[in-house]
Parts: sequence; structure tokens; C-alpha cells
Amino acid sequence: VAGLSEVIAASYAEGGVDTPPVMPSSVMPSPVPEAPPAPEVPPPPADAPSPPTDRRPIRKQLDEAPPEKQPEILATYLRNKVAEALALPLDGIPADGNLEAFDRAVIAQHLAWTLKQYLQLTVYEPEIKKLDSIEDLTAFILTERNRLSGLMEGASEEAVSIQSLQKSILPPLRAVAEALPEKNPGMIFVLSAPRTGSTLFRLMLSGHSSLFCPPELTLLSHPDMRSWSQDPDILMPREGLVMALMTLMGLERAESEAYVARLVEEARPTAAVFRLIQEHLDGKILVEKTPSNALRLETLESAEAIFDQPRYLHLIRHPYASIDSFVRARFDRVRGDAGDPFAIADAYWGTMNGNILTFRASLPEGRYHRVYYEDLVRDPETIMRGVCAFLGLPYEEAMVRPYEESEMFGGPGDPNIFQHTGINPALAEVWRNVKLPRPLSAGTREVALELGYELPYDTVDA
Repeated sequence: VAGLSEVIAASYAEGGVDTPPVMPSSVMPSPVPEAPPAPEVPPPPADAPSPPTDRRPIRKQLDEAPPEKQPEILATYLRNKVAEALALPLDGIPADGNLEAFDRAVIAQHLAWTLKQYLQLTVYEPEIKKLDSIEDLTAFILTERNRLSGLMEGASEEAVSIQSLQKSILPPLRAVAEALPEKNPGMIFVLSAPRTGSTLFRLMLSGHSSLFCPPELTLLSHPDMRSWSQDPDILMPREGLVMALMTLMGLERAESEAYVARLVEEARPTAAVFRLIQEHLDGKILVEKTPSNALRLETLESAEAIFDQPRYLHLIRHPYASIDSFVRARFDRVRGDAGDPFAIADAYWGTMNGNILTFRASLPEGRYHRVYYEDLVRDPETIMRGVCAFLGLPYEEAMVRPYEESEMFGGPGDPNIFQHTGINPALAEVWRNVKLPRPLSAGTREVALELGYELPYDTVDA
């Protein structure tokens, strides 16, 4: 079964030497703190692992090894990668593989990049930080790798409700928004389901000199900053806002984090935080890209109460490709959603795009514009010219060079964004090669057909 991961994997030739390419400093996911001095460790025993002599790519080594040999192969590989991350010799890692004395943030950042590059396995930094040893890392990675390979056989046909997946009970928003003394200036919202290319689209928009497009802020769905900081459904609650304030206010990371902490302590209304950002834009227009805004229709409606004539860009991707990407990116695991991941991804795609379409019906003409991901990657200049016309802005060439021109890489969003160097038109056709192990739910199929998508693997009742 071919999916998005195969397309990504095909774009990287596997050489005989398994050394990851150097990420340019301008696109590192987050600043890497200096590694602390290496702790004193006892010398390794004579039988401690030595540097690997097998020069085959690690994925090939694991694929061709019997199951009982895979832990040893992977543990040796990880030991080398951890030493590489910490700039230590191999014997600087304790023989028992204990990592508690080292900077786990540095290890997590390096391993997240390396595992995606060479194992085509998406693992998130918070997951890695929780693991205390090479042994723990090895068990975790093998478990997740084997789980992904077995998902096609374990799919269920039962539908999943979005309400059952939400761990937080958010307070009513509209009354809070309507109590504001005046509306905030207009802004732009990118609306989408997860895994639809919204991070790429954000970077393309950020290439325009009149737009400010930070990573996901996740502010709209909360009345105040205390609620925002406590929401268990937010994976990286502070990073997007921290990065935005660093850029706009000239703050160092520690200063920005402290500033956000004060906003939380004060329980500052999120509408006021939006206004704070807008007051520092120096004439630019704020663009907010947070897919979870579409989880509830009420959140979308609150944008109309808070802002003066905001505009909306609805980004859509074929459900086959979006669902496949969601599962392979392990979004269900990192969110802690229980159940069949294909059913979970189906629920997100259908519910969120359905909410956006319902919301769109209430809007005046001229404030909603639809963008198909397939068209965006196939003909980026034409699509971005259309977006600029909708926004009343002149087209700028930098918008179609997101990996050269864009600022604020990293933060919440697509963890695979660092794997790309340009817009790949082949991704427009990925959906044609995806055969999901279960049919789309009735609701998702209805929304997909309304959006004009072909569904060759789904029958439609007469």
C-alpha cells in the first residue's frame, strides 16, 4: 500500500553511509541549548558495543533482521546517534545506556530528525524526552514501528465521534467575545483539518511582505490564557505564541516565555492577546493557522464576534491522502486518542471540514476563499495569485519559495516540514495510490463529495 510516507521516502536516496544531512540553522525546529559538560561515567566494559561496521542503511538492517536481533541492531544505532547529538565519543555514553544525566532536549531534537530521515518514522520530541535510557528508546521505537506496519490488518469499520476524542471541556466562547468593548482589527484565518498541508501554506503566506504568519497560536478556542495553558488537547501550547512574541517584540526566548507566563498568571483574555500581537505588526496583517479551530463550530463563530470582518482561507486535501498522512504521522498516538487511527483521522477530516462548510454558509460574500492542496502544489503561482487577489494584495514571488524565503520554521505544525526543500507537485497525486483499510464514514464521504473529490474506493448508496 503506497501512501505519503512512500512518496517522502522515495525522494531521499539511501546511501551506504547513514549520516543525516545538516539542517541549516535557519530552519532548525527550535534553538538547541548548549549541551552540558559530559558527566563522569565509568569506562565501558570490554564487551560494550563498538561502533557499527554494517554500512547498510538502518532501515534495511532492521527489515532484513530476524525479530530477536532487531533490539540489538537498533540499540547500537541509537547509542551512536545519541553520542552524535551530544558531541561525545561513543564511550562517553554509559555502558548501561542511562541518559538521565544528559540534556534530553538535545537528544530528542536530533533523534526526531534522524528517525524520520532514516526510518521514515515520525516521533515527537516530548515522547523522546520522557525516555530515560537507550533500552527505553529501543523498545519504544520498535513498538511504534511494528504497530505502524500492522495497522492495515487491524482497521475497524466503526465510526468515531469527535466529541469522544476531546479531553477538555471548553467554556462557552460567544458570550465572552460579545462582551468585548470593541472588535479587534480584521485578520486572516487559515481553516483546515490536520495533515492537509497547512504548515506549507502558512510558510507560503509568510513569504508576503504584508502578512505575519506565526506557527499555531491556539488562542481562538479559549476565553483566556489560563484556559489556554491548561488545555490537554494542545500538544505544544506555548511555542507558537512564544515564537511570535520573540519576532514582534525583539525578545530572547527566555524573555518571551516569561512574558507568556505572566499572561497566563493574569488570565489575560485571549482576545486581548490577539490585539497585543496586532499592535506590534507595524502595518502587517495577522494570519492564524490552527487546525483545531475547526473542531467546534462555536470557535469559528467567535472569530466573527472578536474581529472586524475577518477573512478565511479554507485549505482542503483529499481525504485518502489526509487520513493516510495522519496515521503515518502518529497524530493519534501523540494526542493520546484511543481507538482505530484510521477511524480517528476520518472523524477529524469529516467533522472539521463539515464545520467549516456550515460556517461558510453564514458568511457574507467576499470573506471566504477555498484552496485545494492538490492545486497548490501542482501550480503554486496560479493559486497564490488567486489568494492575493482575494486578500487585495499584490502577488509576491517569494510566496512560492517557502523553503528559501519564509521565517519562523518550526513550532507547532507539520513535523515533516524539515524533510522538504521545495514544493513537490507529485504530492498532488498521492491520494490515487492510497487504499485505506476501511471505507470512509458516511459523513466524511458526504463532505468529500460536496467538495468535489473523486472517491474511487468508496461506493455511494443510491
